[in-house]
Order: sequence, then C-alpha cells, then structure tokens
Amino acid sequence: MMIAIDTDRKFIDEFGAMLSRILPDEEFVGFTSVSECFKYVRDHEAQIVFFNIDDIYPNYRRENILYELRKMVHDLDFVLLGDKKVLDNATALWSIQNRCSDYISKPLTPEKLIHSLSDIWFHRIPEQTLMNAMSGI
Repeated sequence: MMIAIDTDRKFIDEFGAMLSRILPDEEFVGFTSVSECFKYVRDHEAQIVFFNIDDIYPNYRRENILYELRKMVHDLDFVLLGDKKVLDNATALWSIQNRCSDYISKPLTPEKLIHSLSDIWFHRIPEQTLMNAMSGI
C-alpha cells in the first residue's frame, strides 16, 4: 500500500494515475488531510508514504507527521516530495535525521518516480518498466 499526503488534490490524482501505470497491482490512497491519513493508516497496512514537505498542514509539524505514522507502522518508508529544483542543505539534513528513504523534486515524472521506487522496492518493479525508464520512455 502506497500513500501520498499533499494539499493539492489534483496532484494526488495525477500521482495515483502515474503509480497505477508503473505498478498496476499496488494499492494507492492519497490524502489532503493529515488526520484522515492517520485514521486510514491505523486500519490499513501501509509501506510507503509520499509526503509533500513544502506544504503547510494545519495543526501538524512535519516532524510530528512522520513520528505519528512511524508509531503506527514502524518500518514505513518515506519519500519526500518538494517543489525545489535542488534539495537544499536544511531539507537534506532534515530528511536524514528523520530516516527518509528518498527525495523527489517536482514536477514529478514517471522516470523520477521509477528511480525512487527502484531504490526502495527494486524487487517489485517489473524489469520492462525499469528498462523503459532507463531508455527515457
């Protein structure tokens, strides 16, 4: 199960469509509300959370979001999403301190997503999908 947290519903829908083309057998749920995400994760098995680090989530600090989700699912992978073209030092340090698996800069492309997923779930990405990504398709 893959989850995304982003305040932009359009982005979540596009992200979900991209994921379903890359990994059609994996479940995906996107949230614009942190509290709704928490409720969902309590009752469902999650493995990866894609988290927009640039968004401001009312009543939540980003550290608390990761902490609370990890309390529910200890071995959860986090992939940070951000609008920055280049990962700045403060964000890089924050991601290391919070044991995040990767950072993907927006705009999100299938190639960036496949590269990130292959680093985390290398055994789940179909070989043809990896080959297409490496050839720029």
